[in-house]
Amino acid sequence: MSATRYQVTCDGGQIVVVTDHQQAQTARFHAIWLRDNAPDAETRSPLNGQRLIAITDIPDDISVASAQIDGASLIVGFMPEARSVAFDLAWLFANRYDIAPPTGQRGRVDSQISLWDSGLADDLPQDIVARDALLLRAMGSPDLRQIDGMGGASPLTSKVAIISVSSSDDADVDYLFAQVRVDQRVVDTAPNCGNMLAAVGPYAIETGMIAPQGDLTRLRIHNLNTRTLIDSQVPTPAGAVAYQGDTRISGVPGAGSAIKLGFLGAVGAKTGKMLPSGQVIDVIDGVEVTCLDSATPVVLIEAASLGWAGNEAPAEMDANREAMARLEQIRLKAGELMGMGDVSGSVLPKPVILSAPRTQDGTLCARYFVPHRCHGALAVTGAITLAVATSIPGTLANRVALAAGTLAPDSLAANVHLEHPAGFLDVEVEHANADPMTPSRVSLLRTARKIMSGEVFLNLPRLGGNAWACMTRQTTALASARGEEFVDRQRAGTAVY
Repeated sequence: MSATRYQVTCDGGQIVVVTDHQQAQTARFHAIWLRDNAPDAETRSPLNGQRLIAITDIPDDISVASAQIDGASLIVGFMPEARSVAFDLAWLFANRYDIAPPTGQRGRVDSQISLWDSGLADDLPQDIVARDALLLRAMGSPDLRQIDGMGGASPLTSKVAIISVSSSDDADVDYLFAQVRVDQRVVDTAPNCGNMLAAVGPYAIETGMIAPQGDLTRLRIHNLNTRTLIDSQVPTPAGAVAYQGDTRISGVPGAGSAIKLGFLGAVGAKTGKMLPSGQVIDVIDGVEVTCLDSATPVVLIEAASLGWAGNEAPAEMDANREAMARLEQIRLKAGELMGMGDVSGSVLPKPVILSAPRTQDGTLCARYFVPHRCHGALAVTGAITLAVATSIPGTLANRVALAAGTLAPDSLAANVHLEHPAGFLDVEVEHANADPMTPSRVSLLRTARKIMSGEVFLNLPRLGGNAWACMTRQTTALASARGEEFVDRQRAGTAVY
């Protein structure tokens, strides 16, 4: 083998770049991926290849101290472990994860080793009943504890995103969100989820659906729930998704790199109308409300109308059974006014309680319901709808902001600072022709962090072939159903970040 065939460089101690001049190809490998896949005897049994360590055994500050070519091997030195490991170069290139599969092929480059899998939507059962049965089983529903599944015993952590290459010429990726009920055998694809949406861009890039574009990769996401488009901007310095950053989201531990989501033409996402009832104010059971649909249908209510101050803790609101019962009755009747029919079995529309802000920079104070429990923060789609409503003359959001002096009369709210139980959320609103009824783009910042990738085996009737879904607890993991007993297994190529 020619000594000059391969060339290796190390980027900042985290990324090893190997060039094969003979094949005219370059591969990139992250330090933690290399360490996790080390073929040495301390990492894997020489008898059967069984993993001897868990990903959590690897130091958080693992880095590459040195990398050099030795014949057909790449010798990598790791710090702080002071360990050197030899990787077969042919194996590395065969199992690389940084490129899309060959043209005409979907899914993994190799069927056994991958960080993230891109074959999702097409591999799920096409029959909706079978698909929903799979998702319910994967999340462990119906069960308030969701012990036998991936769910976290909360509506906020029982969500699914189904991803595929877009069927639309106007978008790069299709995204279908599914809310899996915790306590009922229900999978609801009527709503949307902006927090889940934040993970779609990084996922699409890492699976090769979208090629990185310099330091910032921009992609267009087609939301199948609402048939709307979202512009996602993902930091990709040196051609790789950046998860580390200093952007902090209220209610979310830690910090991450900022992902900017721009919602395009989010008017009448479900009903086709900004004001589905045709009025800025409706009266339901003696209570003034605003029924509005932008990104998601909501019914806006002033806190005082239900005897609340508006800044109560979620648990305090949930415990007020009388007010919660009135809220549900208003929601059900609002659904009828909005042309949505009987919404008793749906999570839409979402009630939002409004009051004056408590901070100097605040525009509104909001409590968002999902719909039978108060949200611990504020849903992205709810925030978008509320920000849009603030500029529309006569809506409750507009009236509360004007009364609080946080919006100037006859002006548009371009930057809306929304207070919620966990802190705040900032939303930027752009209007076409200065018209409050035509928001052209609504943007906000989110973060997303890769937690894990792997397989979940489900004890289900045969569905035919493999079934893959993109699971997440506010980020993304992978699940597979093959009619087998639930098995927790760590596969080669998986990594936790």
